[in-house]
Amino acid sequence: MTIPEFLRERRLKQGLTQAQVAERFGVSRPVISYIENGSRKLTATDVVRLGRILGFTVTEFFTVEAQAPLDPC
Repeated sequence: MTIPEFLRERRLKQGLTQAQVAERFGVSRPVISYIENGSRKLTATDVVRLGRILGFTVTEFFTVEAQAPLDPC
C-alpha cells in the first residue's frame, strides 16, 4: 500500500469527505486530493496533524512509508 492509498483509506474509514478533511486541516479540498494522489509531499507537521484528523499514529504512517515501493529516479 502506498502512502496516498493509506491516507485515502483512513479518510474513508473515518467517514470523511475530502472537503471535511480539508476544513479540519485548514487547506482547500484540492490540496487533500493532491495529497491522496501523491502530487503533494507532506511535512512532519502535516503527518501529525493528519494523524489526529484521520486517526492514525506517526508510527503507523512511517510503517506504511517503509513498506512502500521505492520511486525509481
